[in-house]
Amino acid sequence: MHQIATSQPMIVGHAGAGVKCAHYGKGPEWPENTICAFRRAEQLGVTMVECDATITKDSEVVLHHNFTLGVCEQPRKSEKDPQTFILEHKTDGVVNENSTDLIVNYQLSEIRSLLRKVNGTIGCANIIQSQYPSPLTMNDPIPNIHGKEAEPIPLLKDAFYQTSTNLSFNVEIKYPIETPYNLVAEELIKHKPVELSLPTPSSYFYKINKFCDTILDTIWSHAGPRYVILSSFNPDICLALRLKQSFLPVLFISRGGYPNDSSHKSDPRHHNIFSATSWAHIMNLNGIVTVGHHFGSTNDVDDRQIKSLGADLESKQLSCFVYGDGVSEMSFYRKASQLNLTGVIVDRLDEFMHMYHDQYKTNTQLVSPNF
Repeated sequence: MHQIATSQPMIVGHAGAGVKCAHYGKGPEWPENTICAFRRAEQLGVTMVECDATITKDSEVVLHHNFTLGVCEQPRKSEKDPQTFILEHKTDGVVNENSTDLIVNYQLSEIRSLLRKVNGTIGCANIIQSQYPSPLTMNDPIPNIHGKEAEPIPLLKDAFYQTSTNLSFNVEIKYPIETPYNLVAEELIKHKPVELSLPTPSSYFYKINKFCDTILDTIWSHAGPRYVILSSFNPDICLALRLKQSFLPVLFISRGGYPNDSSHKSDPRHHNIFSATSWAHIMNLNGIVTVGHHFGSTNDVDDRQIKSLGADLESKQLSCFVYGDGVSEMSFYRKASQLNLTGVIVDRLDEFMHMYHDQYKTNTQLVSPNF
């Protein structure tokens, strides 16, 4: 499986037009994982957006960062006003058999009913159309962040039908990180007996086969002739996606041992960045997605380690996209170009693209992947 070929790092809009303060609801500019954010990214000239895909109880593929559906009531000006709710963008914490309010336990109609607005709609109404719009340009009106395009938890197929086929999608598959390998390793580390039936995501969340099939079917049926890549933190999901098809590129997302609250330390495939690249290579994946820290975005990595990682990716012919602290700066984008990284997943996309065009003195379309 060959790496994705680009002449310079692709600029990818994080959850659309770039998450201002990722996943905490503090970004007033472009609501993440919404159609208006995808359209704004295309308007800015970006050729790819990243989105987070999960599945409802009735097998609809929806876009939402969290595994859970957290809502809070909006203040009412008077007692006569109807109840309305908004999404709470808080971290999920650990997702396991004890988790509640998982999106996979709700039907799409229940989600829309729960978040019903005053006008009686939530999410984008199912769209029936057979054609895709023309590419949005800077001469077109700016997408409305207060309209239906900005409503949360849209269907993936609607995101396809409301953007031109020039816009590529990096579809991150939102599936819990726990794997049988991971759970067995944890039990052995604690010197506990391994139970016959471990509570894996297939038992409390969704069967992996059906989960992958549902998302793939949606892409085959509705994406049109656009470029789509698949990615996931769950290595078993990546493996299933690769075994099921070889047309769509599959990338393994791993922080590569770089610590945070949701580090996947007990699974050897996440142990360090070289474990991640080795597993991706062995499983014939197209590449990895990781934090820019490993390439010096936070200025606390030795240059020798950066060169070693770059050589490792080149020898294994793996693509590499990066995200996180420090990557949404032009200084790092120039560095990413020198390191031959495949793409940079950018926050604050409006601000970044202004800097990009000012730096390169061009308004031409950005590079697309060769396929």
